[in-house]
Formats: sequence, C-alpha cells, structure tokens
Amino acid sequence: MNRQNNAIDCELYFCPDREWLQQAWTELEARSEPNIFLSWLWIGSWFNSLVGDYYVVEAKINNEVVGLGVIITRTDSYYRFFRGVPCYLHRIGDELSDQAWIEYNDFLMVKGQEDSIRHEMITTVMQEIVGNGKFIVGASHSEVTATMLDNYGIESIWESYTYQIDLELLRDQNKTLSEAISRSARYQIMRSIRLYQEYGELKVSTADSVEEALAYFEMAKPMHIQRWGDQLGQSGFCNPQFTRFHEMLIRSGVPLGHVRLHKITAGNELISIMYNFHWHGRVTFYLSALNYDLFDKHLKPGMVSHFMLINMAMEQGFSRYDFMAGTARYKRTFANSTSSLYVYEMRKSKSLLALKNKLRYVKHQLSEWR
Repeated sequence: MNRQNNAIDCELYFCPDREWLQQAWTELEARSEPNIFLSWLWIGSWFNSLVGDYYVVEAKINNEVVGLGVIITRTDSYYRFFRGVPCYLHRIGDELSDQAWIEYNDFLMVKGQEDSIRHEMITTVMQEIVGNGKFIVGASHSEVTATMLDNYGIESIWESYTYQIDLELLRDQNKTLSEAISRSARYQIMRSIRLYQEYGELKVSTADSVEEALAYFEMAKPMHIQRWGDQLGQSGFCNPQFTRFHEMLIRSGVPLGHVRLHKITAGNELISIMYNFHWHGRVTFYLSALNYDLFDKHLKPGMVSHFMLINMAMEQGFSRYDFMAGTARYKRTFANSTSSLYVYEMRKSKSLLALKNKLRYVKHQLSEWR
C-alpha cells in the first residue's frame, strides 16, 4: 500500500473479480466526469473482449473509492534484460489488440482532486509492478503526466493534434456551420451536395436497433478495406480483435443511445457509413467508411457526411463535435478548437531513459554509416 499522502491510499490487485470491478467502476463513474473512453461502456467492452490477466489500481479516501485503473503487463526481451516489464493503462500493448485505439486516456477519478489522486496511483504502479520497465499511458492530454515530471523519466513517444468544433461558440456567434467554414470549403461542399442530389435526395438514416447497427457496421467493411487495405494492421475490419470489440460495444451502446451508426445516401446510392459516439452532450466521430466508386473528382463523401452530421448535432443541441486525433485536412476545415494528445513512457530511472536515448542515437549513427 502506498501512503505517501495520508489522505489517499492506493492498493494494487491482481485479477480481482470482474463483477466487483464492473460494480466499482460504474459506482465511481457516477461520481466522476468521464469521457466515453473511460466509461464502463468502452472499458467494459474492451475488458470483456480482449483482456486476459490484469491488475487493478484502486485509490481510496476515507475508505471511499476515488480512483480506478486497469493495468496490463507484458514481457518482451528488451525489458527482460533490464529486469522490468512494460505496463499499459487501458491498453494491451500490441498493435492488433490496441487497434481500437483509446483516446483521452486516464484513470477514472472522482472530480475535484484529480491531480493528487493520479499522482498516487501512478506512484503505486511505478513502485509495485513497473520496476525497471516502463509504464505507457495514452493517448492522453499532457496533464496526465504533468505532476510526475520531477519523479520519473518521461518521454512522449507519439503525439497528435485533436480537432473539435465548439458548437456553443457558433451559437454564441449566431453563425451557421456554412458561415463558419472558409469560402473555399463551403463552395466544395455545396458543389458536391448538388452533384449528389442528381442521384436523389440526400438522407441520413440512423440505426435504431442493435441488429440494424451491426448491419451498418458490416456494410462499412468493404469500403473501409478498399480505402485502408486488407492486411492485418491496415483496416481494422481485417482484425478479428478489432471487430469483436466493436460488435460488443455496439451491442451495449446502441440501446443506451451512446453508440450511433449512420448511413448517408443520395437516392439509392450509398455515400458513407459514419460511426459516432454520443456522450454527455458531445458527439465524437470514431470511424467512417466512404464510397469512392462514384467517379467524379468533385464528390466529397467525407466532407458532405460530416457537414450533414454536424448540422444535425447543432439542431439536436449538442455542445461539441469532436474529430479526435489525426491531421486529416477535413478536420482542419471544420474545426474551431484544437488540443494535443500524447502517448507517454514513464520509467523510474531517468538514467535508463538516457541510456535508451543513447542507444537510439548510436543505432541511428550506425544506419547512417551503412
């Protein structure tokens, strides 16, 4: 038990009862302000579809649970050499298992004391299971590691901008989406809409049942594979772990109204399948599958689809439309707000981080000499 802070006690448990974890998580979630990725909807689907052995780190104040996190450990030869193991927060630690890709990752914590609770939880993980290995946290905002900078060696190993549209700002400015975007973007979108209307009426159909949502998900498969590739590590639809997770997420999330799959059509022609989350007044865009088989370079299936869904979000009173991480041009076209996400590696020893960076430099120099 870590008692560096008298008010916060942390315990680490190996493979505790899964039903206990679900109950503890949902009770804490009700006292927190989690994003969709820290809800039991996401964590539970990930946990039940992909997780084998695991640790749970639990923080308490006055015997009341104030923080929870699921830690996965795995062994690779590099870290066996240093007598340590890699540990991951809410990730498995291999490319295929993590292709679903959690963002805004953090511990689940009661609101109000996040910095101090997070500090104690990270300290417990670092002291009790990381050893001379590494603790990987992300994709997360920078505050997740901000309080630990003086304690450990911390390195950002991945970073990206994340893009959002603040819909409340548009309302305050009394602007429509068309008025908020650039003249060039508006022209391209409206031209594309006119071309699509030659096929028939533009329509957004939203899956109202689990069965319909799963059918939309299956409908997305060939278009997504055509765009991203049919090999493992390319389109997630070629990865059984990815599809197993999302089928479970859809089954759990559609009845609650938190998982929304949309089919956008022009007459009888399919434009796209859009996969979004609706959570606490925010629309989060997760995945699109776009039809590029209509041969006209002026057709913009992605931009038109987002244009329609953002306007729908405005009409339904949502406060934000979040594109999440990635630097695709269409995100910059619509966004009026940006932030950054990172994946961090933390090590107990700053000297090990320095050694790693030195080895990386030597490897780079050797490759330059070849």
